Amino acid sequence: MKPKFGRKAELVTFLPFWEAIFIIVGTVIGAGILGLPSVFAKNGYLTATAALLVSLVLVIELAFMIVELEGSSSRQIPSLIGYYLGGMARAVAFLGFLIAVFSALTAYYIGLADSFRSLGLPPGLGYLTGIIMSFYVCYRGLKGAARAELIITIVMIGLIFLIILFSSTNVNVEKLNEFHLPNLASPFGIIIFALYGHMILPEVKRLLISAGLRKKISLAIILGYSIPAMIYLLFSASIVGSLESIPDVATLAFHGYLYVLGISFALLALSTSLMGNALVVRDTLWEDFRIKEEGILIAPFIPLMLATLGGKNFVTMLDIGGIFGICLISIMIALSYLRGGRKIYRKISATACILIFLYLILRKIYLMI
Repeated sequence: MKPKFGRKAELVTFLPFWEAIFIIVGTVIGAGILGLPSVFAKNGYLTATAALLVSLVLVIELAFMIVELEGSSSRQIPSLIGYYLGGMARAVAFLGFLIAVFSALTAYYIGLADSFRSLGLPPGLGYLTGIIMSFYVCYRGLKGAARAELIITIVMIGLIFLIILFSSTNVNVEKLNEFHLPNLASPFGIIIFALYGHMILPEVKRLLISAGLRKKISLAIILGYSIPAMIYLLFSASIVGSLESIPDVATLAFHGYLYVLGISFALLALSTSLMGNALVVRDTLWEDFRIKEEGILIAPFIPLMLATLGGKNFVTMLDIGGIFGICLISIMIALSYLRGGRKIYRKISATACILIFLYLILRKIYLMI
């Protein structure tokens, strides 16, 4: 029998380890999951699965690069890039950030409008709800956000598993056997968007180091990103295999009690993601550009204008954010590692990341011309 203090020591190290994993999972899983099933259905489930697995490897490798480059500092990603590559590179990374976050906010406005439409309400009411939430968090912030985020994450994951459980009874496995090699590159944008959560890594690293768990940082990163990936696969399989037609906001296609679960999850995911991203824009404008009153107006109104005037649809905007925003940031992270990293094999993976993300950006530009 182990002594009591041994059990306490195990508990002291056990809890921070799983807390770190939960922080990554809670950061990664958001409204992006709503657009995955339509992309899986359009390109073939196995095709999108292959793209997701490749994206998972890329995202984890980038996370390792960030943790190594950060060292003992507490720099955020743009500052980290600026430290290794200079001010111009930091500006490029910030441009990628703006593209990603404004594309996301635009998508969330569109998603709210689609959700309100499915309830038989005017889509404009969805836009109005979004603008009110954005203004609120930009003006007042989110007090008690850490505790609320924990509760919301638990509720969201619970709703996801209820949707998977109840919809999986009608899954047609034959719908999950489609593989189309020419479509392999198509799902990457939204998948990378849905897997991205690198901004939280400095906090995760500090948590584990303070608990004496430096050697478990890599395992926490692998599990923290792999768990959302597995949830995405199960969620998409349950919807692609059970529904004939899948809209951009996938859970709006359900009927009966599943529709109640689906619309509840959609509204919760869209609302929390919208408020979180609006707050990020406000804080960034305040801290980096010393913009205050203007920032309160910019955060809600630019994406609202894009949503009502130029935004195509929910999935398209997330895809744009993933390709032109997150891929651009990821290229700068990989270039930073080539400059400041020490591990040869990771420099090889950094080079591969640059080539893959550059290809995805150029391919998207070609398709848009």
